[in-house]
Amino acid sequence: MTAARSAQAGDPRRWWILTAVAFGSLMTPLDGSIINVALPAMSASLRADLTSVEWVATAYLLVVGTTVLTWGRLGDLIGLRRIYLVGMALFSAGSLLCGLSHALGLLVAWRILQAIGGGMLLSVGPGIITEAFPASELGQALGLNGVVVALGLALGPPLGGLLTGSLGWPWIFFVNVPVGIIGVIWSSRILPASRTRVAEPFDIPGAALAAVAFLGILSALSLGPTNGFGTPPVVALFALGAGGLFAFILRELRYRFPMLDLNLFRHRVFAAASTATLLNFLAQFAVTFLMPFYLETLRRMSPEQTGLVLTAFPLMMMLTAPLAGRLSDRIGSRLLAVSGMAVQIAALLLIARLGMGDSPLRIAGELALFGAGNGLFSAPNNSAVMGAAPGRRRGIAGGVLAMMRYLGMALGIGLTAALFAHASGLGGNQLGASPGAAAAAPSPSFQGAFLRGLHASYTLAAALAVIGLVTSAVRGREQARARP
Repeated sequence: MTAARSAQAGDPRRWWILTAVAFGSLMTPLDGSIINVALPAMSASLRADLTSVEWVATAYLLVVGTTVLTWGRLGDLIGLRRIYLVGMALFSAGSLLCGLSHALGLLVAWRILQAIGGGMLLSVGPGIITEAFPASELGQALGLNGVVVALGLALGPPLGGLLTGSLGWPWIFFVNVPVGIIGVIWSSRILPASRTRVAEPFDIPGAALAAVAFLGILSALSLGPTNGFGTPPVVALFALGAGGLFAFILRELRYRFPMLDLNLFRHRVFAAASTATLLNFLAQFAVTFLMPFYLETLRRMSPEQTGLVLTAFPLMMMLTAPLAGRLSDRIGSRLLAVSGMAVQIAALLLIARLGMGDSPLRIAGELALFGAGNGLFSAPNNSAVMGAAPGRRRGIAGGVLAMMRYLGMALGIGLTAALFAHASGLGGNQLGASPGAAAAAPSPSFQGAFLRGLHASYTLAAALAVIGLVTSAVRGREQARARP
C-alpha cells in the first residue's frame, strides 16, 4: 500500500489505538477534577492549612502547563508512542507515591512527578490519533476521545467524595494505579511502533526559555487572585514570564531546529483554531471556577447537590462531542465551531442573569446548554488544529493544543477572580464562608454584591466567547478532506 493510500485508509487497528489513548484521556482529567474534593481531608490529615494544601493542585497544573510543548517536540523527534508509554508509567508511579505520602512536601513532590507523566499523555495523545485515522474519520475519533475526557471530568467530584469519605484521601491516587498498569500493558501491545523521525537536535535552550515563560505566566495567574495582581511578587512573575516569552520567540525565529516551529502559526486555520481553543477554555473555566461558589456559598446547596447540578455540563458534552466530530468529517469544522461558540455565548448570557430564586433544574439546564455548545465546538476545532499540522509536527501541534488549554484555564480563573472581586467588593475569605444548606442565609447586601460580581464575570466570559466565534468564522476552510 502506498503512503498516500495508507494515509487515506488509516491504520487498520485505529479503533483499538483510540482505546489505548483513551486511558490517558480518562486519567488526566479525572485526576484534575477529583483532587479538589479531597483537599479539606488532606489538610486535616497532614496538619497543613488549606492555603498550603492548595499547592497539591496548583503544582500539578503548573508543571503540566510548562512542559507540554517539550513533550510534544520530543514526540516528533523520538516517537509519540515512546513518550506516551513513559508518560503512562510515570503518571501511575506518581499516583502510587502520592497515595503513600505522609507529609505535604512529599505529596507535592510526587504530584510533580505525576504531572510530568500527565503532560506527556496530554501532549502526544492527539498526535497518535491523528496519525492513526484518515482525515475522513479524524473528527469522529477526536469526538469520541472528547467523550472520554468529559467522562473523566464528570466522574471526578462524585468519585472523589465517595473514595475520600469511605476509604480516605490516598485512594483518590491509588485508584489510578491499576488503571495505569492496564493502560501501559494495553498501549504497549496496541500502539504502532514509532515512525522513523527526522534526525534533528532537541532545542534545549528553547525548551528552557519556554518553561521559564509559561512558569512565570501561569504562576502569576495562579497567585494573582489571592495575593493581588498588583503585588510585587505577582508583577515580578509576570515580568519573568513576559521576558522569557520574548527571548523564546527570538530563539525560535533564529534557530535552525526550533522546539516550536513558529511557521505553524502562518497556517491560518492552525493559528485561528488554536486561539479559539484558548478563548473557549477561558470561558469554560470562568463557569467552572465561580459556579460552585454561587451554588454553595450564595444558594447554600450541599456539596452533593452542587455536584449533581455541575454534572449537567460534562454529561451534555459527552452526548454532543461525538456527534459533532462525526458531522465535521462530512461538512468541515468551521460551521460547527462557530455554532458551538454561539450556543456557549447564549448559555453564558443566561447564566449571567442568575439570581436567588432560580431553581436547581434551571441552573442545570443552562449548564447543559453550555456543555452542548462546548461539545459542538471542541471536537471539530481540535480536528482543525491537528489536521492543519504536517505529519512531522503533530507532536508539537498536540503540545500547542494542550498549552492553549492550560493557558485558558489559568486565564479564566485569574480574570474571573479579579473581575469578581472588583465588581463585588468581596474578598476570597468571604467566598468560602460556611457553605451548606444548614448555614444561615447570606445577608441581602452580600447577595447583591455577589450577584454583581457573578453578572460581570459571566458577561466578560460571553464577550471573550464572541471573540472566539469571530476567530472561528474568519479562519477559512480546511483543506479538502479525503472521503472513505
